[in-house]
Amino acid sequence: MRYVSLILIFCLSGCFLTPLIDSFQKSGLNEAARKDLFPKKFKAFYNEVVAERFLNFEEYLVEEQQFELVQQLRASRKIEKIVSGKLDYVDFSPDAKVAQAEVLVEYYKIPAYIVSERIERQVWVFTGPNSGWQLKSIETGE
Repeated sequence: MRYVSLILIFCLSGCFLTPLIDSFQKSGLNEAARKDLFPKKFKAFYNEVVAERFLNFEEYLVEEQQFELVQQLRASRKIEKIVSGKLDYVDFSPDAKVAQAEVLVEYYKIPAYIVSERIERQVWVFTGPNSGWQLKSIETGE
């Protein structure tokens, strides 16, 4: 009787597997989960870029390229202010561990304050369940 009541409690209180399924999806252990995680990480990265919070970039940048990418982003803020970054196109590798993204970047040159747009080509790599997607390179179309 005790087991029946426990089973009824689990069935009536919702699926007890939901937390396990959710954590599996957030881990990026399969191709679909990695593809789902990419836009979230991308958006969080651009929130940091727009706010110019360069001290928080470690979780977004591949370790080997951190110094170069931070220098590139810090140098560009002296001549322009990025207003937003939007995914225009993403091409995932067959295993969804590399994402080549075209990003529509809205920015203005300092001190003109006229917002312009450009396309950047970015390479992101999935580095593991803990760090998730990280930016590897940025190439501007200018």
